[in-house]
Amino acid sequence: MSDRDFVLDIRNLSVEFPTETELVRAVAGMSFQVERGQTIGIVGESGSGKSVTSQAVMGLVPSPGRVTSGEILLKSTPDATPIDLLAIPDKQLRRYRGGEMAVVFQEPMSALNPVYSIGYQICEAILQHQNVSPEDARQQAIERLQEVKLLADEGTLRDEAKREIEAQGGEVHKRDILKLVGQRKQALLDRYPHQLSGGQLQRVTIAMAISCNPTLLIADEPTTALDVTVQATILTLLRELRDRHQMSMMFVSHDLGVIAEVADVVAVMYRGELVEVGTVDRIFANPQHPYTKGLIACRPQLDRRMRILPTVADFMEVTTDEAGAMQIVERTPDFESQAIDGEGEVGDRSDLERIRSILEAGHDPEAEETAPEKIEGRPASEPPIETVEPSAALSDDEPSDADEIGETDPAIDRLSAIASQSQEIEDDRFNLDNFDLDADSEPMGTLLSAADDLSPPPRPSNKPLTDVEVAQRLAYLQRQPPLLDVRNLKVGYPQRGLFGRARRYTMAVNDISFQVFPGETLGLVGESGCGKSTLARTLMRLIDPLSGQMRFEDRDILNIPAKDLRFLRRDMQTIFQDPGNALNPRLSVGAAILEPMEIHNFGESKAARLDRVRTLLTRVGLDPSAISRYPHEFSGGQRQRICIARALALEPKFVICDESVSALDVSVQAQVLNLLKELQEEFGLTYIFISHDLSVVKFMSDRIMVMNQGRIEEIGPADRVYRRPEREYTRKLIDSIPQGYVPQPIAS
Repeated sequence: MSDRDFVLDIRNLSVEFPTETELVRAVAGMSFQVERGQTIGIVGESGSGKSVTSQAVMGLVPSPGRVTSGEILLKSTPDATPIDLLAIPDKQLRRYRGGEMAVVFQEPMSALNPVYSIGYQICEAILQHQNVSPEDARQQAIERLQEVKLLADEGTLRDEAKREIEAQGGEVHKRDILKLVGQRKQALLDRYPHQLSGGQLQRVTIAMAISCNPTLLIADEPTTALDVTVQATILTLLRELRDRHQMSMMFVSHDLGVIAEVADVVAVMYRGELVEVGTVDRIFANPQHPYTKGLIACRPQLDRRMRILPTVADFMEVTTDEAGAMQIVERTPDFESQAIDGEGEVGDRSDLERIRSILEAGHDPEAEETAPEKIEGRPASEPPIETVEPSAALSDDEPSDADEIGETDPAIDRLSAIASQSQEIEDDRFNLDNFDLDADSEPMGTLLSAADDLSPPPRPSNKPLTDVEVAQRLAYLQRQPPLLDVRNLKVGYPQRGLFGRARRYTMAVNDISFQVFPGETLGLVGESGCGKSTLARTLMRLIDPLSGQMRFEDRDILNIPAKDLRFLRRDMQTIFQDPGNALNPRLSVGAAILEPMEIHNFGESKAARLDRVRTLLTRVGLDPSAISRYPHEFSGGQRQRICIARALALEPKFVICDESVSALDVSVQAQVLNLLKELQEEFGLTYIFISHDLSVVKFMSDRIMVMNQGRIEEIGPADRVYRRPEREYTRKLIDSIPQGYVPQPIAS
């Protein structure tokens, strides 16, 4: 690469943080270049040094950290003389920071000042770096907000204003249109950060970053906290702005799917060192370093159903030599990259049809013969649950997916007959019409020969699941009475009117019905505001619904007095998204796990409870000696393990995982997801798994429930919902998943 090509040239950069006991090298000898118009993706786990590298470029390394060696050369134009940002005074550096270089941070609410309007903050950045009047700065702020598509363009604003005037029956005059357009612009400029959503706030920070036409844009985890659909729009916006302004971009992320979407070159960091650099195609198609291979492998794959996820530790072992230097030894993982379309070993044609019946129709014919009363424990007077209707059901005249496919397989004709048989409960929870089971396959033994052979699936291994095994698990689940039974649930937030009276309700959960079976994982997906978290809080009786029924085992949750809810919550626990906020910083880890046991008088004695705390810490992969340490002494993944141990302290039957891995790095996420699956099998747990990441939900779930504006869009087996979505909203969610090239893991 010639010198005239680069915008940023980092040479042998080292950053150190002194502590009471040692000197931590956050970045060790980092060197790379960013070409003009190029996007480099920096990927790695928390603590790898990727954010410290971006902070060093901006001159924002937090104290007591300091840059100990290296050069950071910035060349704003092809003919300019490179400037060493580490060698210039702070006053001169401020002219470059925000002008030639800009940054978009991960958390926009923290990046924006809550006491100033967004218009004031954008104008402040413009006035700081450009010699313009306040009115010109205001006009530029409006243009930047239009550029990031937070404000409509001039033509659209005028058309909307004209329609509004006409709707009010007034005469349309140009001055009235311009006045109304000006009011709308000013209204947006006058809004405060708390009045905008997460995606809108991120657009504001991007508008502020590009307000001075920077040469280099640093995006530090800009989409991590956003829903998949909002993430897709932000990534598209960043690509458009990069091309329009001819910017170079340094994109920091732990999500390899996002990196594959936006980057031209990928730099992989591990413990402060740059372990691999290459084009995005080369890195993903042929990774060389074992750490890179591990990062690629541990991301949940949408085209396969794994029992457990590989982790970075499967690909390498980290040791130190006599001098204390880090050494990485590559390992060959026990990973089988089999295809998932096969059905496994099946018996004769009747066995195949039985499997199909389980996958398609949601019931097992042999189980019906042996257990005609499938759902027990419900009073005979109660009516059956009605089929859950999506918010906008297709009419009978509209063609369905099945009509378009035109199946002619005789087995499917027989399947239709089986599926039309009367059932006590109608539900499409096992309607897997996408499974390609070969009706003419050779008999290879009988896997499902009798209803009483349907036992829980074997312990997890690294071998991908087959369709037969999925059918076996679904059949096992569906023969049990539901653990949780929700009917026609409505939850609303009152909109106060005159004299404080509630004139109407904003429905967060609007007439939904579903069931969760013992040992099942029901995935719950949807955008922010769709009602996921409100539903979770309602199930825990933290919010009272307007109407509906909720039964847990044989208990009517809504009729349990408030003073008796403590006993219900022994069986129902929650794992929250942010473990830092979920744990009391003033309580040691042992005290935090011990607290619920003391509240519920669980255990024979305090000594027995402490023994259980140590056992739980061991089970979630932590050293029992950590019992006296405090939350701030642990990493994010370790804190989430502590939250899991706390949730299991009372031996619950039902756990709500509310975005419980969303804030974790992909490698740590894989470890926590594997742990949740292992604990489910070991303790017989039932999960509702809430996430905006469909790949994670698909890996974890038996069924997926998609919510939109408080209603259930569709509910069905995980593979069917992903492969053959029935609703347009679900297709939109799936299309929003980063589709960057991520090949199958390479075991070498």
